[in-house]
Amino acid sequence: MEKYFAARKTEEVGSAILKKTEDYFEYLAATGRYSLLERSYFQYFRALDHLGQLHRAGEKLEFTKISVNHYRNLLQHLLVMTTSQRPAFEAKATNNDYKSQAECILAQGLLDYYMVEKRLEKHLKTGVETSLWSGEGYITLEWDASEGREYGADEGELIKDGDIVVKNFGPLEVVFDVTSQDVSKIDWYIIIEYKNRHELAAKYKKFKKQIYEIGRTDIRDKFSQRLNMSEFQDSDQIPVYTFYHRPTMAVPGGRIVEMLTPETVLIDNELPYKEMPVYRISPNEQAQSPFGYSVAFDLLPMQETLDGLHSTAVTNISTFGVQNIAVPMGNNNPVVAVEGGLNMIEFDPQLGPPQPLQLSATGQETYAYMANIEAQMETLSGVNSVSRGNPEASLKSGAALALVQSMAIQFASGLQASYAALLEDVGTGIINILQEYASTPRISMIAGKSNRSLMKQWTKADLSTISRVIVDMGNPLNRTTAGKVNMAE
Repeated sequence: MEKYFAARKTEEVGSAILKKTEDYFEYLAATGRYSLLERSYFQYFRALDHLGQLHRAGEKLEFTKISVNHYRNLLQHLLVMTTSQRPAFEAKATNNDYKSQAECILAQGLLDYYMVEKRLEKHLKTGVETSLWSGEGYITLEWDASEGREYGADEGELIKDGDIVVKNFGPLEVVFDVTSQDVSKIDWYIIIEYKNRHELAAKYKKFKKQIYEIGRTDIRDKFSQRLNMSEFQDSDQIPVYTFYHRPTMAVPGGRIVEMLTPETVLIDNELPYKEMPVYRISPNEQAQSPFGYSVAFDLLPMQETLDGLHSTAVTNISTFGVQNIAVPMGNNNPVVAVEGGLNMIEFDPQLGPPQPLQLSATGQETYAYMANIEAQMETLSGVNSVSRGNPEASLKSGAALALVQSMAIQFASGLQASYAALLEDVGTGIINILQEYASTPRISMIAGKSNRSLMKQWTKADLSTISRVIVDMGNPLNRTTAGKVNMAE
């Protein structure tokens, strides 16, 4: 009987994890999803390609390329509309007694503390942004005993009280079972992360020799360059594979495996958290698939078409913009007679005067189609002209502007719901980890009475009754400037 790969022994599980990773990227390459993500990435971060310059193309470099990136602008507006208002966390306790209510206040204050002081809000926004151009964004939480404040020493080594580390990952850094049909029931994830070999050697002294022998390789290099990093052969960064499996009947207690190669397994333990600390956001779900879907995928070919049209117009203008003079055959005017300015030019009336040769004109159909594509992109994304700060002339009243802008926000309600779910899951995950590992007394600055700062000492015992975190996103109309002005009036 074949044994489940996630239940294999330490000396066998590394090879199985690497095989799952290879299969995942082969699937992405075979289905074209890898190519889609690459195109979307380089369109969203277009400056990485053109470096702020016009580019020449063609066999004789006769074509001038320019990018007018509405694609990024529209996705940025969706990002801002979704994340502009800071959410209000509300912790829920298992009881309603005084102690439990006091713990709820502390938990809410700690989450606000992590949002501001620990830059959790930045990670959340990065997750939303990644999901917009790639269909999926991921956030991981892990307890790191080497973080936090120093409070003691053991055999000459400093001991810290530990803290939560928040990280962001994209779809090419998170591997999962592509045959799953329900994203909410994914059993395992493999996180691919680059870490400094010297830091790893200092942390895992037992594997120091193996760590320094490992070259900078990555399974993804079989298919393409990494999207966010150039290749440096002498880099100190090496890939680390972290495998999480949720507690199931086949894997009781769950499992966490951290490895460099099948032969170098750094960690192999039961899952040290209540749940897998991997949290996902997607603007929309792809039916009967564990993959996400973004409106960016629909906008991408339109943006590529728009770039082509703008490049055509720029090529025309830059190539033929300087005027040439056409004269009838037999005209005795030398070319030098029209150089510079303030020249008197004689011509034969029988042959006619010199005429400007107009080659730079681009057909009005081209400009009309450009405008049409821009309008179609706004329609598909739900980001209207009001949201982009360029309202139509017919929209003059504050009420009309507020209504149109709120419609854009309502269109993005699917993304906002996914963002709210991410906030709740991450908030609950943070409290769960603190309940488990925040053993030493620690002091945090939280919001006290009338929102004034309050220094509070606490331990995990002060969070024992918290069971869940929910989020209040507020009224969508209140998030728009036009809406606020109209309501004030």
